[in-house]
Amino acid sequence: MQLTSLFATTLLGAIALASPHPSPAEVPTKTLDKRATTICGQWDTVVTGTYTLYQDLWGESAATSGSQCSTFTSLSGNTIVWSTAYTWAGGPDSVKSYANVVVTQSTGYEISAISTIETVYDWR
Repeated sequence: MQLTSLFATTLLGAIALASPHPSPAEVPTKTLDKRATTICGQWDTVVTGTYTLYQDLWGESAATSGSQCSTFTSLSGNTIVWSTAYTWAGGPDSVKSYANVVVTQSTGYEISAISTIETVYDWR
């Protein structure tokens, strides 16, 4: 399956509040110059502009086989385009992985202050 997403900055701020990650010292990071980049490692990240794409495979040990890779595609203004493809077998009642994007800002958003979140996604 593949999930392709476009996220507005406000959504990314909300995700940042809800997404646990290992400490920055533990995470392999790739900094981009706006070229498409694919990551497949358990805690890999891609940093571009103020956005970080996180590859979280924290539950992969619950699967008997499979993988997940995430691809940063583009950044234009406050719109980031990325996709995630995965195949997992076994452990039908366990979450194996998820990818998410976080925006780094000098000022935060209160979740209660977010009235709309523009999102476009294509689930295949």
